[in-house]
Amino acid sequence: PAADPAFIIVEAIRFRFGGSLLYIPKGDKMTREIRNAELCAAFTGHNHRELALRYHLGLAAVYDIIAAHRNTK
Repeated sequence: PAADPAFIIVEAIRFRFGGSLLYIPKGDKMTREIRNAELCAAFTGHNHRELALRYHLGLAAVYDIIAAHRNTK
């Protein structure tokens, strides 16, 4: 029978990094960037409030995300 994939991964990490201090980021920045890109793609020019509700954000945050997206173009 095949070994559990999670066990294989953990063993590889243990073998490579065992005994050392290892920092594993949570990935919040990437998650936020993906959400912001999706939000901007869904923006029609008049649906700020809908996007705020859909993404559980304040209206000001939606305006800020859209403005930041426009400034990077």
